[in-house]
Amino acid sequence: QHRFYLVFLSLISTLCFWLAWPPHLCAPFLFVAFIPLLMMERHITEQGNPKSSWVFYKHAYLMLFLWNLTTTWWVADPALAGAIFMFLANPLCMSLPLVLFYFTNKHLGRGAGYLSLIAYWVSMEYTHLQWELSFPWLNLGNGFARWPAWIQWYEYTGALGGTVWILVANMFIYQSCLSRVKLQRNRWGTMAALWILLPVLYS
Repeated sequence: QHRFYLVFLSLISTLCFWLAWPPHLCAPFLFVAFIPLLMMERHITEQGNPKSSWVFYKHAYLMLFLWNLTTTWWVADPALAGAIFMFLANPLCMSLPLVLFYFTNKHLGRGAGYLSLIAYWVSMEYTHLQWELSFPWLNLGNGFARWPAWIQWYEYTGALGGTVWILVANMFIYQSCLSRVKLQRNRWGTMAALWILLPVLYS
């Protein structure tokens, strides 16, 4: 059913982030972790629900909450109250780029929407590095912390460059999966492979 499908996509995305994040050694899952969210956005939009923005938000928040909980649960050991606040507030901050992406996608089209997702998410992570409530451990580029041989190029871009790397890879792979024409599917797949492999080979 519709609602269980959306919960399923949220859980799949959470699983990818959890497996990708240190101390696990499955960081390449980051290259597909956003695909269930992109599928969710498309499904909700095509359903034409008048409350579609709220439906998208609550399932996106569920994913972000579970991602925070499964990867930073250890924060609760020294300070339980602070951890509870962080588990609720951090997903709220991280959900803002997704909500803005949803509205941009809905009103300006998918091309502008996907570009805006990169801009919104990087802006959120940059802000997270500056303010008093900073908790940048879940910034996407940090997911490769145990794969230093892959990310030597961070010396030029910082971890925010890794965030862009991950987001664009997700979009390329998603477009490859979405394409029904073999030529387009192969083209997107080739772009995804080059986008992922060239920085790694350079490193």
